[in-house]
Amino acid sequence: MRDFWSELPAHVQKHYLSRVSTSLPTDAAERKAAPMAEGLLWYFPNALAEVARVSKAGNDQHNPGQPMHHARGKSTDHADCIMRHLVDAGTIDTDGQRHSAKVVWRALALLQEELERDLGLPLPRNARAAESVAPVLADAFTILTDGTVVMNAKIGTEHAP
Repeated sequence: MRDFWSELPAHVQKHYLSRVSTSLPTDAAERKAAPMAEGLLWYFPNALAEVARVSKAGNDQHNPGQPMHHARGKSTDHADCIMRHLVDAGTIDTDGQRHSAKVVWRALALLQEELERDLGLPLPRNARAAESVAPVLADAFTILTDGTVVMNAKIGTEHAP
């Protein structure tokens, strides 16, 4: 799958990023009502670091060689994933990550997307909207001159069929 973001010219990326908002309030009183350091980071520093490790491992798996970003659309079944990982909470997954940390990551993703939808918030800085299916299909299949559709070997497998 192509990384459309990296294919954009630098000036287009810069223009887009200059318009991305954190969607945090600008009013001082509203900002103080959400003490992110005192009420989150300093309560759970080790847990948040573990979730960050899960995030990095997921990025390395789903976006190899790319900068950290949440590729929306690659996995959207957060509620079901939470339940599956919760069943195995307290143990380590086959990739070496804690199931409990994966529960938290998925819960954060579920809440973030809910807030964006309900409040009309913009995508966060390191989130990428789900890609269109058309470019993926164009890369996945080749139509021969006789009309035969052939699946490209590089999609879905490392080896030719």
